[in-house]
Amino acid sequence: MEHSIKVGRHFYNIKSEHFSLEYGDSVKKVKSLENLIYFSNLKSASFNSSDLNDEGLAFLSNLSQLENLNLQETNISNEGLKNLIKLKNLKYLRLKENYQLTDDCVQYLIGIEALEDLQIQGTSITEKGLDQLTVLKNLKNIVLDIWKNNFTQEALLALSEKMPDCSILAKGKGEFKNGSFEGIWKI
Repeated sequence: MEHSIKVGRHFYNIKSEHFSLEYGDSVKKVKSLENLIYFSNLKSASFNSSDLNDEGLAFLSNLSQLENLNLQETNISNEGLKNLIKLKNLKYLRLKENYQLTDDCVQYLIGIEALEDLQIQGTSITEKGLDQLTVLKNLKNIVLDIWKNNFTQEALLALSEKMPDCSILAKGKGEFKNGSFEGIWKI
């Protein structure tokens, strides 16, 4: 098991560019994340469906080489996302199924200047929060879902005009790009 380090209950190759926490492993104790600093090539990390929390996010913010971070269905908070501002190379961020995240987290998201792809479906971010993302000049893709009238077609059209280089995919509805919409909008 040369070049392997234990994180949680499993061993991982430290030469890998991608880390994906095994289903069922716990990172509630940040000590289990400390070994990630030995992954010198790490570009991508996934904590999908884990108990990762704000304390863990604070530790992950030290992994400056990260470009892709999957935080789907975790225990993070709006305030915890402030730690991601330190990740100057972060391009892809998946926040899907974190219903606890609201417009209050957007103030931290706009500090991630390299961000190109943002997945916020299954969060409580609304039109108000989404409209603040226009300052992210590198943003190329936003993925969201429509539920409980959280977004209107008119607001998404207007946003796509303000962000002509960004595609806004409304899951199950269609795509907004440069002031136009392709798809079927039924509420």
